[in-house]
Amino acid sequence: MSEHSRRYRAAERYVEELKHELATFDANYTRPAPSTKKAKVSTTVISDSSDDESAISISDNSDDHKSSDESDVEVYVPTKRRKLPPADDVLQNVPVLEMAIPSKGQVKSVKEVALTLPSDKHVGCALAPRGKKPLLAWLCPGYMPTFSLMDGHQVLLNGMVLFMNVDMDDRYINIFAKNETTNAITVTWFARKSIHTDHVVAQQLIHGVQANAKSELQTHTKPTLLFFRFHPEGSYIYAGRLAYVGHKGDAPIQFEFELQDAQHLCNDLVELMLGSS
Repeated sequence: MSEHSRRYRAAERYVEELKHELATFDANYTRPAPSTKKAKVSTTVISDSSDDESAISISDNSDDHKSSDESDVEVYVPTKRRKLPPADDVLQNVPVLEMAIPSKGQVKSVKEVALTLPSDKHVGCALAPRGKKPLLAWLCPGYMPTFSLMDGHQVLLNGMVLFMNVDMDDRYINIFAKNETTNAITVTWFARKSIHTDHVVAQQLIHGVQANAKSELQTHTKPTLLFFRFHPEGSYIYAGRLAYVGHKGDAPIQFEFELQDAQHLCNDLVELMLGSS
């Protein structure tokens, strides 16, 4: 497959992902009505702690849950627990984690919020509900982070999160590989074209935790976490922490990372990631 064809297929998948995010946006999120006065906020949600569908009424008139521009705030409202969608049939042998997400939290830019490192037992789990917004709310307890849906990365106060789609029919883009000598699993991730090697995002990735213990590039210990999925409508899977291996090219930069927590991945998932039959 030519480089042009690969880039075209990648663009097609990206468009499909955006279409899905926009199509499901209203189903999972509510937008408070614009107001010039301090108003009481009332929200009705479906219980996430039981199997019934009884509604829970939540009222809050605290300033802690407001932003400077309430008309532009998207607030995630958790819905009843549900099974993975058909798009995740391929993950039938992969454990599923129902993320515990509070029904309210302080609305704040993701750049101003610190992430909480998930437990090792969550590595390799498919996350429900689907989407980036509930995922970031899960990573940032007590907050409803706001961010751009189009970005494949999010920078937080104490770390970074990378999002990635893996095409099981095209192993030339966003691929996982296994080092036969060390048995380490690596992943290739492409930054968006506007990120050059001197960009703050690239510099944080390059000078973070190193896969090579002898490397002198590391200047900080902020974690980089990877979340990937096999389908634009599928659930994200938590792949754990990443360690920098190297990079090449520019606009886009092709990064290579080592999965630090690969030992916690189940065998069925590893086979899917590596394209094994």
